[in-house]
Amino acid sequence: TCTEGMAFITGGAFDGRVVRAFCLDRTEVTVVDFRAHASSESFTRSQSPSIPGPNFCNAARADRDRHPINCVDWDQAREYCSAIGKRLPTEWEWEWAARGRDGGRTYP
Repeated sequence: TCTEGMAFITGGAFDGRVVRAFCLDRTEVTVVDFRAHASSESFTRSQSPSIPGPNFCNAARADRDRHPINCVDWDQAREYCSAIGKRLPTEWEWEWAARGRDGGRTYP
């Protein structure tokens, strides 16, 4: 059973791996959501662009509070997930869901 806002992804096998059924958020984490649950250190780091260029990081722009958070590393993402009682998907879960392997959908 998945919590509200999450999709149930059935398990299966591909590339010699078995993926168990899991739940995955239906939408990306927004800047507002990340700000509400991440530590102040993580949020400050998320405002620093990892790729040079103006306006790259959504958290650094006041007009992008409802945009997906970007410019975060794996540890920051893990910290956020832990704070809201969830976890990051494994590499194989992510691949399974992104390719729509659970239902053969054209647009997963």
